Amino acid sequence: MDPLEVLRLALAEASSATPEPGEEYNAARAAPSAALDAVIDYLRAMGLERAALLHLLAALDDANNGRSNPILTKAPYDPKRPRMATKLRMELPTVSAAITILVRECGKPLDEAIKKASKAIRVGPGKLANFYDELNKDRYDKAVLDQYKFMLNFRDRYPEIGPAECAELILENAKSLR
Repeated sequence: MDPLEVLRLALAEASSATPEPGEEYNAARAAPSAALDAVIDYLRAMGLERAALLHLLAALDDANNGRSNPILTKAPYDPKRPRMATKLRMELPTVSAAITILVRECGKPLDEAIKKASKAIRVGPGKLANFYDELNKDRYDKAVLDQYKFMLNFRDRYPEIGPAECAELILENAKSLR
């Protein structure tokens, strides 16, 4: 079978991986570990370098077995470092770009645009409204602001796409991050 097809099937299977009975405390790592293992197998089949990923897989295995590993050791607290989860740091500015397009170019009321966007990523509209307000005051770090601007520029890169369709595409992109 084609190695890429094997990888695709393994990743599909990995997305529903569950821990062994009695190891429910490892539930959060079961699917990522299985997916990483599938990628490593693919790289092996293709004759590509995989050492760094093997180290990460070993670190996950250490965590599963109650051992510490420096790869997974939490960095010391720094009040200047963003406290928002990485996933939200991608999703929130992405849907915020859609909100901006819906309001500025489609004439939708802000609260309606926020409700639509909040459904796309399953975040409460209040939380999203607060984020959007702070974002428009430039109160986030460069990475968050860059993600927002990048998604807003999507509209400029594809002028043949209407604003409503562009906003929908951006929301679909945000859903795919889930």
